[in-house]
Amino acid sequence: MSNHVTLSPNNNLRKKSEDDIPWYNPEMIQDNAAESQKKLLRACTVSITLICIELVGGIIANSLAIVSDAVHVMIDVVGFLLAAWAVS
Repeated sequence: MSNHVTLSPNNNLRKKSEDDIPWYNPEMIQDNAAESQKKLLRACTVSITLICIELVGGIIANSLAIVSDAVHVMIDVVGFLLAAWAVS
């Protein structure tokens, strides 16, 4: 139970509890976490594919901008992986 204070419709201060959240359901949160993790791992797959394409294209075109964008996407993948780990 949280100790947050909120205004009720008649502007009286009262403590906010889990009962005030009509959609609160721990099982649903676990289902959403699993779905979020799948989406994050799918984003990693797409991003890694993009990294490979950008690296090859950047090297062939001798373009530092494209290669540096591939490195930027690598950092995004690290963020996706950290988020997937945090959700689990």
